[in-house]
Amino acid sequence: MPTVLITGSSRGLGLEFCSQYASSGWEVFATCRNPEESLLLNELSQKNENISVLKMDVANHSSIDSCSALLKDEKIDILINNAGIASNHFDTQKLGGFD
Repeated sequence: MPTVLITGSSRGLGLEFCSQYASSGWEVFATCRNPEESLLLNELSQKNENISVLKMDVANHSSIDSCSALLKDEKIDILINNAGIASNHFDTQKLGGFD
């Protein structure tokens, strides 16, 4: 079974990617910052046994390392890096100059 890892899966496009890949028979590793608060993602994973919900905050290196350790023996066919990192510095973060 092909496998996809999707970051930022708790809502929006990430959640829809999970739904679409799961319904197509893929093994889905759905990551988000707060799995216990991700009601829609948890509901989707309860309906689809091929979705695994994992905690990962893409802005926290130890969180990434922890998730990576859980998946160390898994083959990942596709990575959809949908998670974003918001900044309160939109006046200094311009296209071509992101920090």
